[in-house]
Amino acid sequence: MSCEPKMSLRFCKDPERPVEIAPNSHLVFMAEVTSKCMDLNYRYVNWSIYDITNKHHLLTIPAGTLRIGSQYDYKLTMISALDRNVRNTTQQSVRGVDHETFTPHIHCCRNCELGMFARNNSINLMAICDDCQGFMPRFEWWVSIGGEAHKLLSKLNHLVAYHDVDYLAIKLKMFQPNGLMSETERILKQNTGPKDGQCTIYPQKGIEAKTIFTIDCRGYQTDYPPLVYRYMIDIGVIDSNVPYERYQLPLPATDALYISICDALDMCNEFHVHVHVQPLNVQPASMFRANERLKTDHQLRGLLINVPDMLSQGQWNRAFVRSLVSAKHIKSSYDGTLVYSYLVNEEMITSVQLEQMSVLAVNMLSHLTPVNYRGAALMATVFAKLSDIFKITIVDLDWLHQDGYSSMTAMYVFFLSILSTASERHPRAMCRVEEELCFRAQKRRHEDTLPYDQLTALRINYWLKCTWNLYKCVYYLGFLASKRHFPHDDTFVVRKGGISYQVNVTGVDSNVHDLTIETIDFQQHITLSKNLLNELKDTLQHNTLLFQIISQNTNHNMFWWYPETLPSVSHVLIVHAFSPEKYLRSVLATYMRGIVAYQRHSMLQCNVQKEKVITEDLQLTLNGELLVMVVTGGQTFGGTTSNVTLYFKSVGRDQVTYHIQQDPMRPRLTRNSTIKLTLDRGPIVLPTRLAFGIDRSGRYPSWYCRSVTIVDLERHVQQFFVVNRWIERGTTRFLRSPYYTHGRKRKPPFTWCQRFCYYLEELFINWYMVKPILGPWLTSTNPYALNRFERSCVFLCKLSITIALANISFGRSAKRIIMDDLHVELIVIRCLVKRH
Repeated sequence: MSCEPKMSLRFCKDPERPVEIAPNSHLVFMAEVTSKCMDLNYRYVNWSIYDITNKHHLLTIPAGTLRIGSQYDYKLTMISALDRNVRNTTQQSVRGVDHETFTPHIHCCRNCELGMFARNNSINLMAICDDCQGFMPRFEWWVSIGGEAHKLLSKLNHLVAYHDVDYLAIKLKMFQPNGLMSETERILKQNTGPKDGQCTIYPQKGIEAKTIFTIDCRGYQTDYPPLVYRYMIDIGVIDSNVPYERYQLPLPATDALYISICDALDMCNEFHVHVHVQPLNVQPASMFRANERLKTDHQLRGLLINVPDMLSQGQWNRAFVRSLVSAKHIKSSYDGTLVYSYLVNEEMITSVQLEQMSVLAVNMLSHLTPVNYRGAALMATVFAKLSDIFKITIVDLDWLHQDGYSSMTAMYVFFLSILSTASERHPRAMCRVEEELCFRAQKRRHEDTLPYDQLTALRINYWLKCTWNLYKCVYYLGFLASKRHFPHDDTFVVRKGGISYQVNVTGVDSNVHDLTIETIDFQQHITLSKNLLNELKDTLQHNTLLFQIISQNTNHNMFWWYPETLPSVSHVLIVHAFSPEKYLRSVLATYMRGIVAYQRHSMLQCNVQKEKVITEDLQLTLNGELLVMVVTGGQTFGGTTSNVTLYFKSVGRDQVTYHIQQDPMRPRLTRNSTIKLTLDRGPIVLPTRLAFGIDRSGRYPSWYCRSVTIVDLERHVQQFFVVNRWIERGTTRFLRSPYYTHGRKRKPPFTWCQRFCYYLEELFINWYMVKPILGPWLTSTNPYALNRFERSCVFLCKLSITIALANISFGRSAKRIIMDDLHVELIVIRCLVKRH
C-alpha cells in the first residue's frame, strides 16, 4: 500500500488546462494524506515549485529525483500567444531504472506533425539520440503498414517513405556496440484533409474586373482547424491565405475557378466551380481609333482610372485584378510602364502580394517579348519591388502556400529564360575595364575623353539593373526553399529553355565526406569538399545545408548583354548555399552604388541631354547643283564607316554614280544624323530613281537609311524617298518614289521642241500601237503597272473612242445632230484624257 502524499488543488477543476492568476492574487496548495495511512506521521513536507512557462524550451530533472521502478508522465502544453484557445499537448513517459541507458527519439522532419501524414507527400523521419555520447549506434526502421507485421525498411539514421494507407506504425531500434538495445515507436494516421463540403459561386456570369463574385464554401470538416482558402484561375493566383468561408472578389476573364482548401497541417484538397466571366471591352473614342498608339493608351487609362481610389480604400484585390486585366492590352514598354505606375508606390508586405505581383510581372513580360532595353528598364523596376517584398516576408516568416512556392519558382525560371534571350546587338567596348587606358581614365576622371557610345552604355546599364534585381529575387527564393526542403529529399528541379534550376539538400555530421552534385542538364559536375561543407556548417550555423544551383547554356544566359562577349566554351553556373536558421543579410547589397557596366562613372550621366553638334562645310556652293540629304537610323549600328555608293537613273538619261569615301577614324555617316551632300547634277533630272551600294569595309559594314531627299536648286523641284531599310551588301534595287513636288518657280527640264516630240510619241504612237497589250503601261513617276486585263480594257476603250471620232467626223448626218454628238463625245474624250 502506498502512503505518499498527494496535492489537493481546489482551484483546478481540469488538470489538462493551466490556471491563470492575476499578478496580485495567490494560490493555496494543500498536501493531503489518504485515510488509509492515518497512523503515519510526516515530520515535514518539502515543497519544490518550478516555473517552466514561456521561459525555457528544456526541462532538466535533477539526479536522484526519479525512483527506481516508478513511472512518471510528463506533459507539455504549448499555447498560442495570439489565441489562447489554440493549444497543443504532448506527453512523455519516463521510468526510473538502476543502470545506464540511452533513449532514442524519432524526430519529425516533414509530413508527420501531430501524428498525421498526407498521402501526396513523403514522410521524413530522423533518428536522434541525445545521450549517445562517444559511440555511433546502429539503426533499424521497422514499419507496420495497415496493421500488418513490421517490415525492415531502412538501416540509416533517417527514413523517407511514401504510403497511401490509413495507418502506419513505425518502430525505431538502436543498438550500441556493447549489445545494449533500445527502441521507440510512433503511430501515424493519414490526414485526408477538408471534406464533406460544397463550394458555390454567385453570380455565375459576369464581366471581368467589374462584377463582384461571392464564393461560399460551407460544410467542410477537419480535425485540424483553421481552414484557409486559395483562389486560382488558369493565368495564376487571384487570392490566397483567405480564412473566411464566404468571400467576395472580382475575377479576370475565365470559365473556371479553382479553390484549394487547406487545414492547419498544410493538407490541401482542390475543388473547382464553373463560372463564365466575359472580357471587359473599353471602346476608345472615335478620335483615337485611327491611331493605334493613342487607342491602346486610351484603353489602358480607361481600365485603370479607378485603381488609385481602390488602393486608397484598401481594396487591394480589386486593384490587382484590374491591373491584371490591363496587362492583356500591353503592346510596348510604354504601356507596361503605365500599368505598373499605379502600383509602384503601394506598400506590399505579405507573401500573397508577392505571388500576385509575380503573376502580374509574368503577364507583362509575356507581352513585351522580345524584350528591348526599354522593357529591361521596366522589368528592373518591377524586380526591385519584388525583391523588397521578398526581404520583408523572409524576415517576418510569412507563410506561403505550397502551390504558391512551386508556381513562384516556375515563374522566376521563366523570367530567367526570357531575359536570357539575346534581343539586341551591342557593339564591342572601345576599351576593356581592366585595361590600362580605361584604368587611367577612371583614375583621373577623364572618361568623357574616351570614344564610346553613351546610348549603348545606357542600354547595358538597364540590362545590368534588370539582371541584378532578378538575381536578388532568385537568391531570396532560396531562403523560402530552405524552409520547405529537407535532407534526403528528391532533387527539386525546374527547366525552361536553356535555364536549369535545382535545389539539393544535405546534412552535415561527423561522418561527412566529399559531395558530388550533377546538374540536371548534364553539363556540370559540382564537387563540394569535406572542408567546405564543415565551413558552411559553421558559417550558416546549422547542419542542414541547401544548395541552389542555376546552370545556363553558353548561348542562353542572362549575361549576354555584357559588351565583352563570353568565350564560346564558357558555361554559366551559379551556386548558393542556405540553411533554415541563418539569414545572411550582408550577402546582397540593398542599393546599387557606382554601377560598372560599360564605363564606370560617365554611364550614370547618359540620360543628361548634351548639346547638338552641327558641322558645316567651309565652302558650300549651291548654284546649279543637287542637294542630297541622307537621314540615318538611330539603331546601335545605324551608322557606318564603309564607303557608300549612290546610283541615280532618270528617264531617257544615262545612269549616274557617286562614290562617298569616308575616313574610318572620322566617319560622316554616323548613327541618328542628317548628312547634307552637294552633287554635280550632270544628266540627273528629277523625278529619278535611286539605288545604294556599299563595299562592306570598316568597323560597321552595314548601316540603316531612313530617308533621302533630293533637291534641284536650279529648277526648284525635289523628290523624297522613304527608304527604312538596312544597307548591308552589294547594290540594292532601284527605288521609285511618288513624293515629287515642285515650287512656283519650277523650270521645265526640256525645251519645247523636245517636249513636243516626246508627247507626240507618248500620245499618238502609243495610242494605236500594241504596247498597251504586250508591254508595261506606266509613266515615269508612277510606281504601279497595269495587268494584262486592265491594259486590254484600256486598248479597247481607246479603239472605240477612235472609231467613234471617225464616224462623227466622216459619217453622213445633219449638221445640228453632228454638232450635238461631237459636243457629247468631246466631253467623254476630255474626261478619259484627264483620267489617264
